[in-house]
Amino acid sequence: ETGNFLKRMGWPVNSTTDEARVKWKIAMKFLIPMKFEVDRAINLYRAHETIRKIENLDRIWINNPNLIREIQSNKFFSLVRIT
Repeated sequence: ETGNFLKRMGWPVNSTTDEARVKWKIAMKFLIPMKFEVDRAINLYRAHETIRKIENLDRIWINNPNLIREIQSNKFFSLVRIT
């Protein structure tokens, strides 16, 4: 099913490049929770990417002083895990 996911996303299937390895790992992150149901995994991935774009999380400025200050403060909270 991983190959099917990769093909449908237009990602390399039989490549050994670093990019291909990253794409494979991404595929697994979405296939495993969806019990390898490719359609559901693709829908989840697309919803994830949509939310990232809406929240401007697809372009994080790592030199942002506010971000650096937050990270250095060590004041993080954990979201409740949904099961």
